[in-house]
Amino acid sequence: MWTRPLETGLLQRGSEQRCLCLTGDGRQWNTSCFLSRFFLSILTTHVKKSVPELEVALQKVHELRVNPPADPGSVSAEEALKYLLFLVNVNDLYEHSLGTYDFDLVLMVAEKSQKDPKEFLPLPEHAEDRAGAEHFPEALQLVKEQKLYSEALRLYSADPPHYKALSCVYADHLMQNQQMEQAGLLLWRCGEPAAALQAFASASCWRNAVCAAQQIPLPPDQIALLARDLAEKLIEQRRHSEAALLLDQYAKDCEEAILALITGSVWDEALRLIYMHNRQDITETNLKPALLEAFSTQIGFLEVQVATFTRHRIRLSVVREQKEKHRLDMLDEDGP
Repeated sequence: MWTRPLETGLLQRGSEQRCLCLTGDGRQWNTSCFLSRFFLSILTTHVKKSVPELEVALQKVHELRVNPPADPGSVSAEEALKYLLFLVNVNDLYEHSLGTYDFDLVLMVAEKSQKDPKEFLPLPEHAEDRAGAEHFPEALQLVKEQKLYSEALRLYSADPPHYKALSCVYADHLMQNQQMEQAGLLLWRCGEPAAALQAFASASCWRNAVCAAQQIPLPPDQIALLARDLAEKLIEQRRHSEAALLLDQYAKDCEEAILALITGSVWDEALRLIYMHNRQDITETNLKPALLEAFSTQIGFLEVQVATFTRHRIRLSVVREQKEKHRLDMLDEDGP
């Protein structure tokens, strides 16, 4: 289609001459000089038309990103995008930016919008398209910044190396938020039993910790040391039966296991281990004294409870008597 030129002329820069031609709608150019000087004005003509051409404006920003002009004074893609944000609602611009298929451009607009980062559903898919061996670090950084771990793991489920890298990053995030057990499961699944062991141990998930340790595998003396460390944490959490199991089966220390049970007042299990390991001497040295002490403590507690109950019962009787006396006095006053 032919359009009437409004202006023609020659621009000289040093020894170089370029021809400049403006068309009737003011939106076509054929010189890099015009592009650098009037690019923002060109964007304005697209945005301010009766039917705004936001996709066209964004496409020109995309082209500017892909092929930036050599002139150092030219407008950059980021500056052009900031200019568009002054003219157009940022959320509308975000919706139209998805049509450019320019991942970085979409992200630049998305960061300026009011949307929750987790609503940027197209972003992980664009990340997957771009994130081959060359672009995966960029996608990984995006996942960390926007916390898109679950979406990224779903997209990379068929890519073992990248899936493993994402799993490790996600596990770090979970550990920073004190979600140790979930982090351990993630690391264990992606083939990092040593890191999973540390996470499980921190969460006192002793069963998974022992399994991971044996998968590594740790030598028996290290397994025993791990069992003792885990048992110590479990005792602090008053999980004496579990601590005793670790000490007995993995640390091979029946005496410490029995003492853990006695400390936790798990009398029946303590007695069972005493006879299983033929350690009746512990009955006299530890079990009976602990039983007598526990009995004394319970008797003292019951005596305090009985005394408290008796005191309140007597007080209740007095209150009831006073209430009845007051009622009778009121009846006498109301009599003939």
